[in-house]
Amino acid sequence: MNPLETYLARVRFRLPRKGRDDIVQELRVALLERFDRQEAEWGRPLSEAEQTTIIRGFGNPITVAARYWTGQGIVGGPFTLYYRRTLLWALCGVLILHAALALWRWSMGMTVFAALSATRPGMLFALISAFAVITAVFVMLDAVMRSRMKSVY
Repeated sequence: MNPLETYLARVRFRLPRKGRDDIVQELRVALLERFDRQEAEWGRPLSEAEQTTIIRGFGNPITVAARYWTGQGIVGGPFTLYYRRTLLWALCGVLILHAALALWRWSMGMTVFAALSATRPGMLFALISAFAVITAVFVMLDAVMRSRMKSVY
């Protein structure tokens, strides 16, 4: 796959489902126009390395895709992807930590069921707390971003 298609696939993966194909086509056209301008200026076709440099200047795939998230959910807009990713990492961290804790309790002589039962309340509290704190932070970021957007326009 050439650099353009690789980049567009990375952006596409992070875009909202609705309108995904149209957005990718729009980005493809914009990047191809940049390639054409540079080729016309230099009078020769671009190498893959030069195409990659132009693509990098277009922006990180996550940042580019975030511009197209306009949802009105708890956390909508450009922070949606970061919110989801942060929740996923927090969930994984809590589960790994509590699995290790249950394993340690089991190695200290508790039965497997007793080790899991002793770990479960703390794990549930940690999951709920992580969700609440992460959601509160992203709701505040989203509110600040929306207020700044309104003041600009």
